[in-house]
Amino acid sequence: MDDSDVDDIHLDIFRELDTDLIEIFRRGQQGSLFSGLPAGQHNQRLDTLNEYIIARTDQLSSRRHHERERDLYSRSLFYFVWIFGLLPLPPLRLHSIWRRYKPTNLKTFIIKLITRILMLCVKVIRFISFIIASSAYLHGILRNLLIFSNFLTFSENFMRDVLTYIIKDSQDILDRHIQVKKHGGDLFYFTNYNDYSLLDTIKNVLINWLAKCISSDCLFYKQEDHPVDIECSISTNSLIFKFSDVLVAFFPSFSNERMTFYLKSSTVMIFVLYALIGDLVCMNIMVFFFYNIGKRVVGYKSVFGNLGAIVYHTLFSEVC
Repeated sequence: MDDSDVDDIHLDIFRELDTDLIEIFRRGQQGSLFSGLPAGQHNQRLDTLNEYIIARTDQLSSRRHHERERDLYSRSLFYFVWIFGLLPLPPLRLHSIWRRYKPTNLKTFIIKLITRILMLCVKVIRFISFIIASSAYLHGILRNLLIFSNFLTFSENFMRDVLTYIIKDSQDILDRHIQVKKHGGDLFYFTNYNDYSLLDTIKNVLINWLAKCISSDCLFYKQEDHPVDIECSISTNSLIFKFSDVLVAFFPSFSNERMTFYLKSSTVMIFVLYALIGDLVCMNIMVFFFYNIGKRVVGYKSVFGNLGAIVYHTLFSEVC
């Protein structure tokens, strides 16, 4: 053996030492897999092994899929039952709901639930009180801001005139208005707690409030059957009705019953724009007027200051 052969042996040894452990295991498995088989049957053994691995993988994935579906089905709070194959009926899983959402301490849970309900009631009462108080306050501010609109429309409340014009053809509202007048403006005159639910009561109160807000001309008189009776009609003396008459006069097509909606919409839009634009103009004039007065007063500040000093020294210097 010459020196070259010795070098090759050393290279092979070091090459094997540099091989990864996983590669050594893989070689060992291949050796045990193909031991005792001729070289021509190696591919056949590999094909058989691949088919087995593929079948085993499909079996495992199918089992995992079924297990996942079973877990989701067991964790779901409801499931579908098809009636006649057409209508789905979702029964609830009460045991799943109870197992998932049951409280750890029933007594503590009940106390917290009662506390939350009471706090919610307090918040609702506070919110309603705030809305009532702020609506009354804002109503006063709104009346002060729209005072020029009332002057320009020759009305005590031009928004009431708008509302009256919108519902002037509603006989039901007029009849309700008469009933509210008969009962002295009481919005709860209809209340019969045995026949009305809470929603019906709120609905009737709102309708009565709407009926009470319209402007009307009422005649009070007595009859034998009724000690006091009232006849009311919609008041048409406001400016918005004059606007409507002018539109009908200039556009005769508005007199058609099918054009009632367009006539009302156009009249309300023009009337409200007239009132609001006039209100803004008048408010700007008022602000400009007071601004100029303040500016003039500031210009005479030195005069008023010297005059006050003279008066002060004249009155108090002699006393001292």
